[in-house]
Amino acid sequence: MVPDEIEYFSAHEDFPLEWYLHYFEQRIAAAPPRSASYIVGEKSARYCSLTPERIRRVRRLLPDAQLILMARDPIARHWAQAKRYFSKKRFDKQGGGVLSLPRDELFDFFVRMRRLSEFSQMIANWTAVFPSRHLLIVSQERTLAAPRATFDAVLDHIGLSRDYDPAQINLLVARKNRGPSIPMPDDVAEFLEGMFAAERNRLRDLLGDSAAVYV
Repeated sequence: MVPDEIEYFSAHEDFPLEWYLHYFEQRIAAAPPRSASYIVGEKSARYCSLTPERIRRVRRLLPDAQLILMARDPIARHWAQAKRYFSKKRFDKQGGGVLSLPRDELFDFFVRMRRLSEFSQMIANWTAVFPSRHLLIVSQERTLAAPRATFDAVLDHIGLSRDYDPAQINLLVARKNRGPSIPMPDDVAEFLEGMFAAERNRLRDLLGDSAAVYV
C-alpha cells in the first residue's frame, strides 16, 4: 500500500499518468523481496465521491481494480468531519471548536458536505461503471469492533492469503486517528437525523440486514 493519499483521480488528473504509477514503483522498490509479482493499492478518501465521468476514467485505466468503500453511519460521519474541521486553528475563529460556531453556519456546513455522507449514491455511481463484484463495502463501526474480521474480508476481496500473524499488524489491536471527543448537542442531532433519514433507509434497502451496523 502507498502510505499517502495520492488523490490522483480526484485532484491531480492533469498530472502525467507516470506521476501516479511512480508511487507504486517506489513502494515495490522499498518492499522486502518476495516474488516477481505484487498486489499494489492506494487509499484516497475523496475517491468515494468521484463523478461518474471520473469513475469511467478509473475503469479505463484500471479495469481489474478491486474497490473497497469504508462506509459508516452518515450522521456519525458528518459530525466527525465537523469536529475535526472546526478544531483546526485556521477555522476555529473563537477558540471553542465546533460548539462555538453559530448554528446557522454549522448547519450550512452540513448541507455543503452532504454528498460525502450519502453512501448509497457513491455505491450507485461506482457499481454503474464497475461490476458489483469489484466493490467490497465495509463498515467503520464493525471494523472498530472486530478489525480482524474486516481485514480477512479485505484479503479475500483482493485475492491474498489469510495466512498471517495478527500480532504483527498493529492496526488489528490498536485504535488510531481518533478525532475530538465532543458529544453531539440535541439540536444538531435532530438536524442531522432529518437530513439523513432517507439515506439510512436507502442503505437498509441496499445492504439488507448488514445495514444495521451503520445505524
